[in-house]
Amino acid sequence: LKLHLKHGSGLNEEIDRYMCIDRELDAYIECVSPYVCKLLGYGGKKPSRMFLIMEYMENGSLEELLLDPARAGEVALLDKFRIMHNIAHGLTDIHDKNFIHADLTPKNILLSSELQAKICDLGSAKNMNHRVVANKQIGGLYYLPHEFYMGRYTNKIDVYSFGLVMYHLFSGSRHVYNSSGMLVFDQFNRIPLGLIKVLVWRSTQFNPMQRETIHYYRDIFRAYVDAVRE
Repeated sequence: LKLHLKHGSGLNEEIDRYMCIDRELDAYIECVSPYVCKLLGYGGKKPSRMFLIMEYMENGSLEELLLDPARAGEVALLDKFRIMHNIAHGLTDIHDKNFIHADLTPKNILLSSELQAKICDLGSAKNMNHRVVANKQIGGLYYLPHEFYMGRYTNKIDVYSFGLVMYHLFSGSRHVYNSSGMLVFDQFNRIPLGLIKVLVWRSTQFNPMQRETIHYYRDIFRAYVDAVRE
């Protein structure tokens, strides 16, 4: 990649674009997984005009599905478990490379024709191998926990986001925050299974030390899917 620098106030913006593209490419190259969207190529002459070529996912984003009551109502319970397993598996592969996604939202989860879920948009991903202080407020802010805003966090922020995605998928409603900024699950009783309620509660604990690692959720969802298949 070549960086064409401009004089004046646009210089910092051009550098930021370059660095963002560089981080995203680095993340896609390192975090190869069956459950992370495949990078097929990239192009463009300037950072402001760079583009990535990704594999095509026929069913669009999980957000599009959840915002369409008719489509969402047709998703079987087993498919919901399978979707959450795919997401947890993708995050596991990202975390095992010592990366943090930092932008896990339904918008950044894509679905194939058979509802296989893959994580996309690694533009906010943090490579913790580089020992960079992670203090920029980027990512899906509505899906990030309090410690993110403090500038000191671990990959447990992805677990928190994972729990919020899980809540929306199984309850049919997105989480809210009250006037004090505290997380509220006002449709918690709409979740059909006690197991999912427990998993949502564990993954969204205020104290990140009380959240399980993403491996825990991957193994639980995999066990459930395997048991149903048998």
